[in-house]
Amino acid sequence: MSELFELCESYYNKDDKASMIMSVEIVAGLVCGSKFMSAVDLEKRDVFIEKFLAKCLDYELNHDAFEIWSTLAWWLPAVVDLRRSKTFFNHFINADNMFDPESDAATHQTSKIYMLRSILMSMEFRAPDVSRLFDELVFDHPYDQVRQAVAKLLTTLVQNQSNPSISDPKTLLEAELNDSDGLGLPLKRVPESVDTYIKKQFEIIIRMAESVIGLSPQEFIKTDYFYRTSTIFYWIKEMARGPNKVILVPYLVDYVLPFLIGLVKHKDVCALAGLDPIRLYAGLGYMPIRKNHVARIVEYVCSSDVVLSSNQTKLQLAFIQHFLSAELLQLTEEEKNKILEFVVSNLYNEQFVEVRVRAAAILSDIVHNWKEDQALLDLIDRFAKGLDANKYTSKEKQKLSKTDIKIHGNVLGLGAIISAFPYVFPLPPWIPKQLSNLSSWARTSGMTGQAAKNTISEFKKVRADTWKFDRVSFNTEELEDLEGVLWRSYYA
Repeated sequence: MSELFELCESYYNKDDKASMIMSVEIVAGLVCGSKFMSAVDLEKRDVFIEKFLAKCLDYELNHDAFEIWSTLAWWLPAVVDLRRSKTFFNHFINADNMFDPESDAATHQTSKIYMLRSILMSMEFRAPDVSRLFDELVFDHPYDQVRQAVAKLLTTLVQNQSNPSISDPKTLLEAELNDSDGLGLPLKRVPESVDTYIKKQFEIIIRMAESVIGLSPQEFIKTDYFYRTSTIFYWIKEMARGPNKVILVPYLVDYVLPFLIGLVKHKDVCALAGLDPIRLYAGLGYMPIRKNHVARIVEYVCSSDVVLSSNQTKLQLAFIQHFLSAELLQLTEEEKNKILEFVVSNLYNEQFVEVRVRAAAILSDIVHNWKEDQALLDLIDRFAKGLDANKYTSKEKQKLSKTDIKIHGNVLGLGAIISAFPYVFPLPPWIPKQLSNLSSWARTSGMTGQAAKNTISEFKKVRADTWKFDRVSFNTEELEDLEGVLWRSYYA
C-alpha cells in the first residue's frame, strides 16, 4: 500500500498531463477498492488521500489538472458509493475559501465549485446531508465566473433535495388516489426549507432595488444588487434548460416572471453584462405546467399592471404566444377568452405602434386555433364596425389613418384574422367583404393605410396559385375595390 502512495506522489507533476492521469487513476483505484481493504489499510488510505488532495487541489490546480480531477469527480461517484470514502467527499465539500467573496483567486474557486457540483450530480439522493451548503453559498461574489458556478451548484442542490419522499406505501397510494388532475404525484417536490431559501433570495433583491436608482450602467454592475441579480438570473437560466424546470413553476408568478420583467428595464446594464432576460422570459412560456398552476399564470400575464414600457409589453405578449402554444389544450374557455381580450386590448395600445403590431401577430395565432365559427364572426364584426367606409369622407380617412388609434387597431385586427387562414380552400366566405373593407383604407397614407396594404399584399402573394378559383368568391364591386390598391405610378 505504501508503495502505491509513494508512486502516486512521486510521479504527479502538474505540468505533465500523462503523469497526472496516472496518479489520479491510482487514487480512483484506491477508492474503488475500499471493500477489499482491511480497517488498517482504509485508515492509511484516508490519511494519504487527505494529504494528496490538499497538495494537488489547494496548491497545484491548473487548467489541465482541473480537467483531469473534474473527470474523476463525476466518474467516481457513478461507479462506487463515496460513502465508503468519507475523506474524499469531505475534502471537496469542506474546501477552504471556496465561497470567499474577498478572494481574488476566482478561477481556483470556480474549479472547486464545479468539481463539488460534479460529485453531487453523480451521487444525487445518495449524497450525505449537504444542507449547510445553502448557508455557505455567496450570491454577491464580485467575479462573474464564480457567480455562474454558484448558480449551477445551487441548481444541483435544489435538484438533489427535491426528490419525493413518502413514509410508507399506504401513504403513497392514498396520495396518488387523491390527485386531482390525474397525472399522479409530481416527480419533483421542493422541501419547505429549500422553498423558504429560494424565496428569501428574491426578497433580498427586491429590498435592495432602491440602492441602484440613478446609477450609470458602469456603476450599476459593480453593486451587490447586480451581483445578486446576475446570480439568480444564471440560476433561473440553468433550471429552465434542464430536466428540473418543473421545479420553477410554483415560483413563476410571484418571483421569477416579475424578476425578469424588472430586469428588462435595465437594457444597457444587461447589454454590458451579457445577460438576455428577454429570451429567457419568453422561453419560460414553453414550460410544462400542471393544470393547478395555469389559472394563476393566466391571471398574471393578463394583468395590465405588470408592465409599462414597450419592450416589457411586447415581451409579455411573446410569453402569451408561447404559453398558448404549449398549454392550449389545458385552458378553459374562460381562460382563453381572458387571454383573447387582453391581446385585443393591446391592439388599441395608445402609446406604442409596435405593441399593436405585435398583438395583431398573436391574435392571428389565436384565431388560427379557434374551433367556433360564431365567435370568429363576432370578432370580425367587432373590427369591421369601426371601419365603416361610409362614415368618413376621403379627407377624413387621410387624417384618421395617421392619428386614430382605434381605426389602426381595427385594421390590424381584421388583417390578423385574414392572415390566420392563408391556405384554406375554398376561401372563407367572409374574406372578400373584409378585404374590400380594408381596400378603402389601403388608399390612405398613414399607419392605418400601411397596415391595410400589408394585409392585402400578403393575401395576394399567398393566394397567387389559387387566385383563379378564389376570384369566384368575389363579386364585381369587391374585385374593383382591390384593383390598383398596390399600384404605383411610373412617375411616383
